[in-house]
Amino acid sequence: MKKLIKSKKIRIIILILIILILIGCLIILIKDNKNSSENNLHQDNDKEELKGEINNDEQELNETIDYKNLEKVITESSIMYVNENYSFAEKEIIKEIDLSLLLKNNYIKDKNILELYSDGICDAYSIVEANVLETTGKTFLKCKNYITDGYNDNHLNNEANEETNNEQSVNDDVNNSYNSSENSKQYAVENYVGKNYLVVKKHLEDVNLKVIVETKDISDMENFENISEETIIGQSVDAGKILLEGESITLYIPRVVASYPNFCDGSYTVDKVQKFADNHNLILTIQYEDNSNYEEGRIFYQSKVIGTDIVEGTRLIIKVAK
Repeated sequence: MKKLIKSKKIRIIILILIILILIGCLIILIKDNKNSSENNLHQDNDKEELKGEINNDEQELNETIDYKNLEKVITESSIMYVNENYSFAEKEIIKEIDLSLLLKNNYIKDKNILELYSDGICDAYSIVEANVLETTGKTFLKCKNYITDGYNDNHLNNEANEETNNEQSVNDDVNNSYNSSENSKQYAVENYVGKNYLVVKKHLEDVNLKVIVETKDISDMENFENISEETIIGQSVDAGKILLEGESITLYIPRVVASYPNFCDGSYTVDKVQKFADNHNLILTIQYEDNSNYEEGRIFYQSKVIGTDIVEGTRLIIKVAK
């Protein structure tokens, strides 16, 4: 009997232990689930905070971009590109300059602009108008958070068409070089006397004419004060003549002689000497003297020796018969 009672007690104790162990495991499992939920909640909150920080950073980046200054930089670069690559001495031109063209030719080197463009945030092009008096331009931007009024989405198509036309023009020029002179392009020569030979030379070379520049003595001293060393004083082909593509024309510019001529040879008047002095910044003193050997108004003396170098600011004395 005692053994039976003892056996029951042992079983009860074992059962209690098992129940306690199960309760302990259940408590541990509940705690683990709670901690896991809390961790997931914290992770979600961290992701939301990180996302919010990224959005704030993007907003701050967009706020720091000076779009107006970007437009200004691109406009100035486009104007420089047109001035250096196009001829507009005799007519007004309007050119569309794409940002990619400026980057390709190193007219824009600012790293911020390069990064802005390479990231695909902005597209840009400029419309440049140029004539002999001035060159002006306006830039149009299309960015992620900014667009210039008047921006044209089709401008890239316009650029592609222009490049195609340019390629076709080059091909036509190559083909024409093998044709007879009857099929060659023709150009009517104009009167270039008095114009700057550098401007005229570039214009003629743009229409595929060969230009030769030679110096020539100035025979018309009356207009000497209006002539610079870059002024055209003559041309080998008269105005109105037709030149074929590839033919040549010679432009004559003055041979500048920085020495004193002979004022007493009878070809100079007092007025001409005065113009000469003004042109070379000389101080001219005119002395009128009785001299029966010369007719009235004839210059018979000069203080500077013929052929000597001219020094600006010095005094020149001439004597005139009265």
